[in-house]
This record gives sequence, structure tokens and C-alpha cells, in this order.
Amino acid sequence: MSDQPLAVIDIGSNSGRMIIVRSPTGRHLETLGEGRAPLRLASDLAATGSIGPAAFERTVQCVDDFLAHGRAAGVARTIAVATAAVRDADNGEEFIGRVRTHTHVDIDVIDGAREAELAFLGAVHSLPVHSGLLLDVGGGSIELTRFRDRRLTKAWTLPVGALLMADRFFNEDPPARSERRKLVDHIGDAIRDSALPTMTRNEGLAGTGGTIRNLAKMDRRERSYPLSRLHGYVLALSRVDELISLLSSRPLAKRAQLAGLNPDRADSIVAGAIVLHTIMEAMGAEEITVSGKGLREGIAMEALMPEMPSPVDVRAASIRGLAGRFASWEPPRAERRAALAAEIFDATSISRDGDAKELLTHAAAILDAGAALDAYNRHEHAGAAVLAGDLSGFSHPQLAFIAAILRRADKEDAGVKPLRALLRTYDPTTVTRAATALAIADAVDMRLAPDASASVRSTKTTISVVGPLVAGRWSELLSSRARTTLGRAFAVKTREDE
Repeated sequence: MSDQPLAVIDIGSNSGRMIIVRSPTGRHLETLGEGRAPLRLASDLAATGSIGPAAFERTVQCVDDFLAHGRAAGVARTIAVATAAVRDADNGEEFIGRVRTHTHVDIDVIDGAREAELAFLGAVHSLPVHSGLLLDVGGGSIELTRFRDRRLTKAWTLPVGALLMADRFFNEDPPARSERRKLVDHIGDAIRDSALPTMTRNEGLAGTGGTIRNLAKMDRRERSYPLSRLHGYVLALSRVDELISLLSSRPLAKRAQLAGLNPDRADSIVAGAIVLHTIMEAMGAEEITVSGKGLREGIAMEALMPEMPSPVDVRAASIRGLAGRFASWEPPRAERRAALAAEIFDATSISRDGDAKELLTHAAAILDAGAALDAYNRHEHAGAAVLAGDLSGFSHPQLAFIAAILRRADKEDAGVKPLRALLRTYDPTTVTRAATALAIADAVDMRLAPDASASVRSTKTTISVVGPLVAGRWSELLSSRARTTLGRAFAVKTREDE
């Protein structure tokens, strides 16, 4: 673990990318900065088998710019890698040697197996998944990894990256149906030759890489979707099919103007979408969960974290990392409030509550972060931070649940309509009970001295908080609310009352 910023540079087949991160807890990566520049190395590779002088100049400029960004951010260490285009180019070794000479950065050319391993580390760490497969669609190759209990068990790499396939198979604009058919046949042959697996009943498919993220962004733009983040977004196979039809019907100039699509990927996105669709069909995957993390985060994890943490640990560290960026957040108060909320919720727990208690504790922990923006509307601002923040280990429904209980803890009838589509996996009464538990815990916490404590007692008809507290109008209002939502009265008692 390290508080010192680390920069990771990835010289990819389509683009150069950089992230600047740190990991104070050793459980979660905090992203401090990022950068991207188009390199188009795979285009040279498809045309000549080598990387030309213009691509060399673009790469040197890209790395120099990334290094300047890192210096400004106080980076203590830089790790740089190159992937498929460089390792497959006839002059790859010479090319990377010249880049090293000009930039004074040691660049490691990693093979497909190593690339797959690192992409797995970065993508799976930050998703709430335990077993399944991860697909990384790059510009020059794709990597597929199978994992069980968050440990990699097998990896495959195929030279069917989005930009490489576009340059090899598409000559017309837009791509002709016959060209698209030939590409599908080529990918199918590569899948059979590599013996890629089909998914089992208990496995899910996750995906990373610019192609997958751009397709997900386009899909999200066409929906009324409450979260702006792509990380954790679920993209259906049927929507990939529809996006292929949309993208392949437009010439390059009009394709580049489509909402959600990075213009730099307009010439490779059709091929990339076909690669994704063909592989998903072959594997029997009806949907893919998008990871906004991948190779670069995997490199950072390997450098900064001792082991792959569990999703529960990732979520807790992630919430703490986000909350810690706000001056109004006090860890002792957050922990006390979270413990009280959990005890109150436990008093009315039912079998179908699932992960609600854990998510309630996260809502209680991050609540005061909202006060940094507006003390009068801290619940709403804390909820907005949860929906927009760089949180890891959460599904989108889990984030929606946290935001919903924050809003309703403040106002019992607060609207959650924009979140309803994501809240379908939760019983509405669970949201209501969790919100009431948070409202009571928060009201109690605000009336306790910093070094004081309180405990919860419950019977079939009452929930009592015992501590150095004085009952009043506030507790009467909460008692009325508790009767309605929890089916029990709420009371405040001193320890002498017991």
C-alpha cells in the first residue's frame, strides 16, 4: 500500500493511456489523474507488419506528455508497458528501444498471457464478482480470462483486436455486408482454433477495453439511465446487435458524430462490436458487465496491493476513500452512526434483506461528506456523490440502493423515481426500513458528545437507544415514523432508566 502517487503508462495498439493512482489502504485504488492519446500502431502493423516513423513520433510525444503530467502530480514512480502491436511488429524491439532512448522510460513489452493476467487483476478487483470470465477487447488483440473465487485459472489471447480487424477486413465505407461476414467467419475460426470456453450456469461475463466501454456509453445515452458512470454498466447482447446495425449503416464521417462514441474509435468500432458480439454468442453470454478498469489498474494493483481483496473489503475501502476527500467527514462519527444504524436495522431484519445491512452502513458512513457542499442538504449531496463517485466493488443496483436510503432518511417521501429501474432487485419496504434506521441513527449521533456512545435495545414492540441522551420533540417524531415503517415505537433511555 502507498500514499505516494504511481503513474502507469500503457502503449496500446490503438491508443496510449496513463493513470495516476495511490492506495493508502491497500484495498482500493484512488485515481488522481488520467490521460489518453491516439497512437494507431495497429494500422501500421496491418499495412506493413512494422511500426513507421510517424507512429514513432506520436508515441514519443504521448509518453513525454504523460511524464509531464506525472511530474506535476508529484508521481514517485512510473511503470510503462507496451502490448499487442509492439510485440507483434517486425521492428517492435527496435521501436521500443528508440522510445526508451528518447523518453528515458523503461518500457516493458508484455506478452498476451501477462496482459490477460493484469487486465484480470484491474477489472475484477473493482467489480462485485467471484467467478466467471473477463473479456478485454484491445486494438490489436483480445484477452479472455476465466476466474474462480477471484483467482485466475486460465487465459487465452487471440489476434483479433478491433483496429487490426478493421484494417484487414474493411475497405468500403461503410463496411459492406460481405466484409462483415468475412470478419465474423474469421473470428469464428479463431475461436474454434483457440478452444475458447462456453459459460457455465453460475458464471458471468465481464468486459473491459475502449471498444466495450464506447459501446456501453452509446447504449446508455439512448436510455433514461440514472448513473453517469460506465463501470458496472450491464450491456445486453441484443443491444450489441442493434448497435452493429446502427454503426455499420453509416459512413465514417457520420459514424464519428454518434452520441457516446469517441471519434478516434469511429474507424474501428464496427469491427470491435462484431468481435464482441461473435465472442458473446459463441460463449453463450446474454449480457456483459462493463469494467471501467483494466490493464493499467492491474499493474497498479500488483505494485501497491499485497493481494486481491474481497468485494466486501473493496467496497468498504472505496467508501472510506471517497468520504475522506471531504473536509466535513469525521471517521469516528461515521463509524458510530453506521454501527447504530446496523443495530436498528437488525432489530427488524427479515430473510430477504440480502446485502441491505451492509449497504446501509455505507450510507451511514458517507452521509457527512455531503455537508462539505451544503449542510442543509447533506443527504442529497451524499447520495449524488455515491452515484457519481469513483467507487469500486459495487453493482449499479447497490449504488442506487445507497442513494435511495440517503434521500429517504432525510425525507420519508423523497422521490426515487429515477432510480426505480435499478432498485427492482430490492423490496421497497427494505429501502424504507433502512432509511428509517439511518434517520434514527443520525439523529442520535448528532446529540452525542464526540467521546460518548449509545446502544440499541429492542423488543417486539419497541426500539430503544440507551445513552447520555435527552428525549424531546425529535424523538417523538422519529417514534411516529418508526411505528409506520418498522412496526415498533422508538424511545430514548438513559442508562439509569434501565
